[in-house]
Amino acid sequence: MATTKKLLVTIIKRGYVKAMLRELPAPIEHGTIVLKGRGTVNPDLFESLIGLTYDDSRDVVLTLLEEKDVPTVQDVFMRVGRMEEKNTGIMFVIDGERAIGFATRFDYL
Repeated sequence: MATTKKLLVTIIKRGYVKAMLRELPAPIEHGTIVLKGRGTVNPDLFESLIGLTYDDSRDVVLTLLEEKDVPTVQDVFMRVGRMEEKNTGIMFVIDGERAIGFATRFDYL
């Protein structure tokens, strides 16, 4: 049975990522890329589309993982990243098989 890969995209306030990654199992941590986000969008547009208060300094965490691991990682990120608090972050999942540029990383999962 083939596994389905997913790309978990998390946009979160700076300061949470190191603690979030420490809580992940090693194989999942190695499939994670952290980018420093710096926004240039109109703050009103950002707030109306995303639902977060505009802050031009956020971390963008890209986590490539097997579908079965998505709930575990989401739970860790929600808890450690305090994402239940307003304006902390947002997280969504896309089909990893269709994420361009990530195909070669599937061999490592």
